[in-house]
Amino acid sequence: IGHSLGGNIALHYTASQPAAISRLIVIEGLGFSQTAFDKVINIPIEERWKKAVDRRLSSLQRQPRCFKTIEEGVARMASLHPQLREDQARHLAYHALHKEGEGYRWKHDPLLTFQSLRPTPPSEYLGLYQTIPCPVLLMYGVDSWASSAKEDGRVDVFQHGQIIEYPNAGHWLHHDQFERFAKDCKTFLSSSF
Repeated sequence: IGHSLGGNIALHYTASQPAAISRLIVIEGLGFSQTAFDKVINIPIEERWKKAVDRRLSSLQRQPRCFKTIEEGVARMASLHPQLREDQARHLAYHALHKEGEGYRWKHDPLLTFQSLRPTPPSEYLGLYQTIPCPVLLMYGVDSWASSAKEDGRVDVFQHGQIIEYPNAGHWLHHDQFERFAKDCKTFLSSSF
């Protein structure tokens, strides 16, 4: 099971090591749709480079957010993701923070949020995904910024692909609709194909 970048990595790993994986669940990690790819590529390269370099420099110059207590981190997590229940925000903050000096900082690398200056064209990655022999379950939140692989047909490239879309869920659908997500995962992983 992989989410977002983790799902994309899991897809590439499965394509390169098909005997190692018997089932794969990908939560919003398929990659750019053709429409999203075209939107990025249609921005002049010099503009893309300037914007990307400016963002990276700005990020590197910014001090990482530091919280005096874990509770401050929980409050920040809840404010960024109001759809989370309090126990979910607490769980995520507890596992996403690490002690540093007198406070707590997020563990994630902010540079991972930058998209590639030239993303992989869908024709390339979809060709790779066609070689995946195991069943693949794609999951999408209806309210997410990610485009639906059902609507644009990307789910159809898989030999054994299916998709589930979650209403009232965004990019973190596994938190937004946790009970349904867990049930769907168990059903998929225990099914015979």
